[in-house]
Amino acid sequence: MSFWIPIRAREGPFCRLRKLGAVKKAMRSTIPGARGTSPETMVYGIMSIGDTAAMLAEQSWSWARESVGTTLAGMGFLNSQSVGHRVTYVDQQGRFADLYCDGEHVDCVEITILAFTDVEALTDLEYEDQVDDFYAAFLAATREIVSRLGNPVFSDGATATDFPDDQDAVWLSLWILPKCRLFLQQKHKDRELPFRLCLVIAPQ
Repeated sequence: MSFWIPIRAREGPFCRLRKLGAVKKAMRSTIPGARGTSPETMVYGIMSIGDTAAMLAEQSWSWARESVGTTLAGMGFLNSQSVGHRVTYVDQQGRFADLYCDGEHVDCVEITILAFTDVEALTDLEYEDQVDDFYAAFLAATREIVSRLGNPVFSDGATATDFPDDQDAVWLSLWILPKCRLFLQQKHKDRELPFRLCLVIAPQ
């Protein structure tokens, strides 16, 4: 089981999935490089979500801004664009890593692995389908990462008592690693905003 990493156009909405209803049909029909027939078998290039999580987990993260940039460069990500508190890096496969920082203080590095942006075009029923599809994708992705990193210390929704208070997501799985926290996050802030599934690396 594996997930694909999408190419994201910086000038427009990332991964604009135009087919409504089933996420797997939209991914198969519109994303360059995606192979397979379902979210459980999608892979972009050679990197699955488990491979990507393992790659992030094995890095010796030091949380000065320059050091994080050096770590990302070692993984093949080059500085592409800076906008406000976000610095975007991109690698040769078209994968993007967004570094969020305040001066030299690094908040996190975020990689979006799945997104649906045409939310305003959805009927109420289609919107509920996306809620279900992205929750299913979150569960499947958690299982994929568990196969590489073991069980998370937390995996639940935003209303859970132990939900990390410095994170913003609908559903979240958390692995505590020696140099960092690794999160799988399903994000969707409002009815008009995109659905996203992200890998996030943050200081402990």
